[in-house]
Amino acid sequence: MMSKINHAVVGMDLGKSDKPMLKFLSFLGSKLPIEKATFVHVVPSFELFSGEKLEDFILLSKDIAAKMGEMLKGLSVSHSAQKDEFIVTEGNPLDELITIIEKNKADLVVVGKSTGTENHGILLKNLVRKTNCNALVIPDKTKPEVNHILVPFDFSQNSIKSLKTALELKAALGQEVKITALNVYELPSIQTYRIGKTEEQLKQFLMEDRKEAFKNFLQTYFTEDERSDLQIELAELRHSSIADAIMKFAHKHKVDFIVQGAKGHSKVGLLLLGSVTEGVLSRTDKVPVFVVR
Repeated sequence: MMSKINHAVVGMDLGKSDKPMLKFLSFLGSKLPIEKATFVHVVPSFELFSGEKLEDFILLSKDIAAKMGEMLKGLSVSHSAQKDEFIVTEGNPLDELITIIEKNKADLVVVGKSTGTENHGILLKNLVRKTNCNALVIPDKTKPEVNHILVPFDFSQNSIKSLKTALELKAALGQEVKITALNVYELPSIQTYRIGKTEEQLKQFLMEDRKEAFKNFLQTYFTEDERSDLQIELAELRHSSIADAIMKFAHKHKVDFIVQGAKGHSKVGLLLLGSVTEGVLSRTDKVPVFVVR
């Protein structure tokens, strides 16, 4: 959940995604308690250091750590900045990040996303797959604000956890933040089942039935106060992927933060959030995605 973050590991690539990522994280940290942050840059192993390899790397790592600190000037991510660390290491970025996350028992990993950079996208997907902690992916077009949170919802335990996380975030932000629970559905071939009804009448009937089921489900797992902070929306899947439908809704309704489960399961087959989450991560260009474990 998001009532407090004990330790955040922040991956930095020293590229164009770092500045907007750090600005957004500073905004979030001003609202949500982040007790400690560890900032990490991984230098790929390319046999760059011949001869006095250790000495060369120490000099380079000091320069990189200084640059990382310079990028954080004027920003405050954690509540105890004096405890924050800057780590520069060499190796495979994915393996090194996971090692540092596990060693520090971090409950959040934060990475930026450079739009149009496929290799970094592969790192993001693998990081979300392999890490056991929550993940926050911040694209380079992100603005430091949260006004509308979108939670793709598939009636699984993971999506319930995601929705409760969104409610905690809203409480932490202390402002009028809108939360939308979105269910993407696909209608059956209704020509087969038309019994004295037009296509539109049958579609309307199915929509109302689904909305009622959605409300009843929320009544089971959420208090009346929690439900009052939620808006329910349905989106029909038409000739596209579920991830496309989620992002289309996000752009149309000015969503600026997405909270989504790392995986999900639905008895009625509405969403499989493993592949859907990866799809959303690959498509987002300005909306941060918080992946809940």
